[in-house]
Amino acid sequence: MHRPTRLARAASAFAVATSVLVATPAAASAATQSNLRSQQWGLDAIDADAAHTVATGAGVVVAVIDTGLDLEHPQFAGKIVDGASWICPAGVAVPCFGSNIDDRNGHGTHVAGTIVAPDDGIGTTGVAPDALIMPLRVLDADGSGSMDAAAEAIDWAIAHGASVINLSLGASYGLGAVISNPVVPLDGGFTAAINRAADAGVLVAVAAGNDSLPYCGGGELYADDAVCVASHGPDGLPSYFSDWGAAIDVVAPGGAGIGCATDVLATWPLDIATYCGLDGYDAIAGTSMASPHVAGVGALLAELGVHGREARQVIIDTAGGLPVTAPGGVTGPYLDAQAAVAAGASSVSTAAPSATSSSWLPGLVTFG
Repeated sequence: MHRPTRLARAASAFAVATSVLVATPAAASAATQSNLRSQQWGLDAIDADAAHTVATGAGVVVAVIDTGLDLEHPQFAGKIVDGASWICPAGVAVPCFGSNIDDRNGHGTHVAGTIVAPDDGIGTTGVAPDALIMPLRVLDADGSGSMDAAAEAIDWAIAHGASVINLSLGASYGLGAVISNPVVPLDGGFTAAINRAADAGVLVAVAAGNDSLPYCGGGELYADDAVCVASHGPDGLPSYFSDWGAAIDVVAPGGAGIGCATDVLATWPLDIATYCGLDGYDAIAGTSMASPHVAGVGALLAELGVHGREARQVIIDTAGGLPVTAPGGVTGPYLDAQAAVAAGASSVSTAAPSATSSSWLPGLVTFG
């Protein structure tokens, strides 16, 4: 009998001043374990190993705006840069730092590991194993937070040099279309912050949501400024919980939601119990797990010099196969890391001037 699947969701609420966001969770895993790469079907699905022969995300900073990070997990040693938290004790100025960034939920640690866990033969491997992580905590231990804080965290990421931002969170239960309306926006500047990130050349990956509705992120008006990511399982079929529809840009591994082997295995806080029996790692399901696969590919492209809206278009244009038929309708094609990196490398090579050119100059929220 399968253990109950954890589809992370914070308490649903809506307020004009601070609209509550929720994040989408995952299932259990291990910490100083032996190599777990063989259990990561998601990396195989996107052809990550082939992509790594071209790029590994070396030195690229990825901001994960989420529940924080297990700062003591060995898979993040030497990888953490410019972290901050908007979940701070009473009387402490926001943002706060240090132990306030620590993940009391597990969701943010899982998302981060999916993106940047090193390929060192221990535990799991990330989509961009040589990238760096900027943990920005805007969701509390229950996975709840405000859109205002998420917007501020996006601006922090831009100002502190992130090349990619992952948002495995969004307005709960389809409220996004209401609170992010362009006439009287009530989203605390969340959508505008995403637009600013795109303008700054930062790729933004957004989890579609787990409500089985025809929306992206609950309906936020991201337009062409983010990659909206739906979820599929190891059989390639759309996840039963995933949001779907015309707003979806790509589908990526997010788990089937029926057991440890079919969900996404990644890092988990060392002091939080797991479902799948691996200390420091767990397998969970959600579009929150799909989005970081795209963020990881974004880091591979950033290493090659492909950023922001250009990277977004490369990821969408190289997504493989026909659009997927989801339970409620048609959604986007499958993420293909190898194809994206090949196209990115080709575009950079084509655009590069010759060596003799004199013109060349070096240079909330809820779980989704």
